[in-house]
This record gives sequence, C-alpha cells and structure tokens, in this order.
Amino acid sequence: MQFVNLGDCEKISDIGVEGLTRGCPSLRLLNLQRCTLVSDDSCRAIAQHCHLLKSLNLNRCLRRTDAGLEAIARGCKQLPSLNIGACHEVTPGGIAAIASECKGLQLLNMTGCDR
Repeated sequence: MQFVNLGDCEKISDIGVEGLTRGCPSLRLLNLQRCTLVSDDSCRAIAQHCHLLKSLNLNRCLRRTDAGLEAIARGCKQLPSLNIGACHEVTPGGIAAIASECKGLQLLNMTGCDR
C-alpha cells in the first residue's frame, strides 16, 4: 500500500499509526489531517518506518510538537511535501529542523501556525 488517507478519522491514535507504518513501509502519501489523537509518537513511527514518503499531511494534528517535527526531519529527509497547518505547538525550532534536514522539501504549508 502506498497511499493512505485517514483525514478526519478522529479515532485514529498513535497505536494505529504505529501499526500502519510498520506494515506499510512503502507509503508514499499519508494524510492524517484532523486526526486529533495523533501525537509526536506517530511522527516518530512515521520517521522510523516510512523513509519513502512524498507527501505527509499533519494539518490540525494538535498534539504534535517540535519533537515530532524533529523526528520527521531525521527520518524523512527526502520528503517533498509537508502540511503542518494549524499546529499551535510548533515553534521556529521545529521549522528549523525541517528546513535544515529535509533538503528535498518543495512545499511546506504552515497556515495557522501562530508561533
């Protein structure tokens, strides 16, 4: 499986994302928009297992912080598209990690990140 859209699935948790990423390391697109139970643990699982990601949507995943972005930056260095819009816990430090590590980044959506 390469394309997974779980947007608006409010019951998806870090446990579900961990299982998905372990079972589908060939993921190219993962949409977790508005999965409100998703936290930095999911970001760590994505970074550990999904090195081939081309598009990651974490818009409105409100439990994610700079630690999650730092994990993504270390594990998904070739990620071209990242949406972290409306994630209020993200600071310039998390953005800096993405900018310095994700050399292939072409699109970064930070709409509504007010820090």
